[in-house]
Amino acid sequence: MLNSVGTPSKSKLNDNWSSGWWDFYPLIERPRLPIEWSNSSVIFTSHAVQPVILARHFSSSKQFILSSPNPISSKPSSYHPATIITASPDDEWLFAYFPGKDMDGVACLWRRGMEVDKWTVHEFWTYSAQSGVVSVDWLGLPRERHPHPVTGMPARSPHRGPKTLLSSPNLVLVTQDHRVTLCYMRNYMPTLKMLSCSLLKPDQAVENAPRQFTDSQTDVGSVRMCINASIGIPYNDSSFIIAMRSQVFPSNTSPPNHNQFSSMDLSMPMETEVQSDPLLDMKEDCTEESSIELCEIQLKLDGVTMRLSAEPLPPIQGNLAKLRDMYFICNSASGLPKSTPSTYIVASFLDFTDYNSLPKSSLKCYSLSKEQLPTKKSWKYRQEAFKSFDNRIAGFIVPFKQIGSHLGVLVGFYDTSGTHKRKSKRFSIGNTRRLKIPDLNDDEQWSHLSLVFPGHKSGRDIPTNVCFSPNDALLCTISPSLWSAETTIHKAPERLAPFTPSDGVTIPSLSSKFASAIVSRRSTDDLTHTISMQTFPINDAIDILHQTFLVLDRCGGVSWLAQVGLSLEFYRSRAHHTKSELERKRSTDKWQTVHDICSVAACSVILEEAKVGNEFMVDTETVWQLIDLIGWMATLLEKLMKECVLSSEFSDATGSSALDTSKTKALDAPILLHLVHPTAFKALRATVSNIKRFRQTIDKLTPKSENTQIAKEALIDILDCAGLDVSGLEQLLDDFSQTIKDIDENDARRSLAICQPTLTMQSKLKGFVRSVADSQILRKARLFIKPSELIDGAPQPMNKKEKIRDVVLKGVVLHRVPSMSCLRCGGRSELGKEPGVRFRVWDKMWSRRCICAGEWSTAVV
Repeated sequence: MLNSVGTPSKSKLNDNWSSGWWDFYPLIERPRLPIEWSNSSVIFTSHAVQPVILARHFSSSKQFILSSPNPISSKPSSYHPATIITASPDDEWLFAYFPGKDMDGVACLWRRGMEVDKWTVHEFWTYSAQSGVVSVDWLGLPRERHPHPVTGMPARSPHRGPKTLLSSPNLVLVTQDHRVTLCYMRNYMPTLKMLSCSLLKPDQAVENAPRQFTDSQTDVGSVRMCINASIGIPYNDSSFIIAMRSQVFPSNTSPPNHNQFSSMDLSMPMETEVQSDPLLDMKEDCTEESSIELCEIQLKLDGVTMRLSAEPLPPIQGNLAKLRDMYFICNSASGLPKSTPSTYIVASFLDFTDYNSLPKSSLKCYSLSKEQLPTKKSWKYRQEAFKSFDNRIAGFIVPFKQIGSHLGVLVGFYDTSGTHKRKSKRFSIGNTRRLKIPDLNDDEQWSHLSLVFPGHKSGRDIPTNVCFSPNDALLCTISPSLWSAETTIHKAPERLAPFTPSDGVTIPSLSSKFASAIVSRRSTDDLTHTISMQTFPINDAIDILHQTFLVLDRCGGVSWLAQVGLSLEFYRSRAHHTKSELERKRSTDKWQTVHDICSVAACSVILEEAKVGNEFMVDTETVWQLIDLIGWMATLLEKLMKECVLSSEFSDATGSSALDTSKTKALDAPILLHLVHPTAFKALRATVSNIKRFRQTIDKLTPKSENTQIAKEALIDILDCAGLDVSGLEQLLDDFSQTIKDIDENDARRSLAICQPTLTMQSKLKGFVRSVADSQILRKARLFIKPSELIDGAPQPMNKKEKIRDVVLKGVVLHRVPSMSCLRCGGRSELGKEPGVRFRVWDKMWSRRCICAGEWSTAVV
């Protein structure tokens, strides 16, 4: 981008810039820097100059590097950076391809562990220099849920593509030699199997049958290779389609996967030698072919044997410009008229003509549908729309995830000239728009947003690749650089009109996305990041959370802790982003209270597991874990009782059933949510009851060993030295349960969204806090004054570091084994890592997620 001179007055404030054709040429260069944003909110990129996969969890600063397969780790200088990275939607697998330098390229498949940053190489294989991987997609994956285009409710997508009941994962690869390969793993078999077919002629491959590859794409003095491909997997269909773009290269030039420039040899002699440049020797007719070739792929399973077959279709002709992007967009709506196409191809082109002016940008949309012939069904295509742009460049296209007939594609338009304020920290190079399918017109129901970069990047390379976040809320662009790949996060267009279900209640677009993500067990980090910014009004964010809980309750079958975890995630992120000390403290109190609610629910589950019938079964190996839990619960109950005593000092409100805030102290402390939210109160009441019964069981024990005696005395000390009587508290909670049993469901959702009691709940709390303050269950001296505070003259460290406790079992983390850290709440745990007896519920509930439903990562000591 070149700066142009403006008027003297304006030049002091603004810089006018304009682009040349060379600024946009990187858009059609291949291979591109790959980027992938997984459903667990991990952004995978390739190192700019090394064969290494880099990963970063959004929106934390958690970064890590994936282990490399043996050929690459032993000779990293013999391989180029990865050209393809793709993660399976279930976040179990990751695939990448590394081209070789004058040697075979390496394809690698990783498998994920319990943590998001634990990936191990499962299998790798090689491809020759002229048969590298061009495109990848996955088959046989679980059906996801996305917002319905009309109601906004999480709608389950139909089954996508052929059914693969006996294998997982199922990876479809398209290679440069015009072949399709299905890599799959049979259930209960550890090795990877492969089936391969030609895409240029009718072909078939049968599992365990010998194959002879006789077809060749090499002519005299040239080689024809696939340079771009897209895999279209329709819904409710037994076949899928592959679209390809090819190019003929002279046989003495390097294939596109190699670097354009030879590496520097520092040991070369100083004498000048005449060497041929393969780029200069390239033939003039080495251009892209004008057609887009199509091929239908059938995958059949007769119960025992897999069969892969390919049937070429008539190509799409008449596309002379260079192809930038090509994507299939499949319609998942059921009950469509037979005349409505189920599959579309959207392609973007750049025409540089004579390289003397800016390129011409255009978009085309083709529809594909099946027609019934006398002998079989056949696909036919038709051009639905064509759009050209004179004063802007269509830099990228990305399909939206959607359910139903409301199809669309995101297009990023780059400006060819503009003005930049010199002191501005942001630099706009264009904007993003959602275009409707199939007419490619602007979708006015969606916002238009600018593509903004930090101000210091003005004049640098434009983004060449882009990907959506798991819930289409954010975009991540990647720009090439000499030594590194630069990624930038942008806000994606939003639907302006709310959804309207059949009952007439409007649902905000973000609420629908939140609900769909939780039901599908996708990360909600991208959505939380949007509403937790300081510029986003707090009341609007609370309304979005409230409506999300309403949608989730309508869905049914969603764990209540998933809603609690979402509230925790929001307030913790809000505390991090806000600049107001008051709001930061308030948000911190709220997310910590919600985290305590999750901990109480976990304590209740663990204590129930330790029972056989109604009796506790105590053994010497698990009793200490239960004691840690009870000790933590005693501390929490003391904090709760303190707040009740302090909140009981209010004047009597008269003449109104609600609290008179002018005469009374509001009972809005977040910790009081334990008492008035029905589900949180139920878990608290059950835990207190189990602690009482566990104490009775311990009292009856006759110690047979020193360890048993110590455990018994430790538990007695914890409960007897606490500031309250647990047995008496159980009775108070039983009486209070009758008061809150009529709390409205909407009030419960609202209280969880604001993380404090509502006005209606506060009115019910008045009697309970007074009864607690007047009861005999409290030992107020011990409740408010700890023994350590009575020691006169004992040195008290000013910055005493608190020991880290296990987020599940509440014991001290000993750092004897690598612990795990929750990416949502920051809690750590060694449960499941250290050998020995552990609770069975760990494997069922918390092996992959924390008690707050957050993802695990490896903790940094």
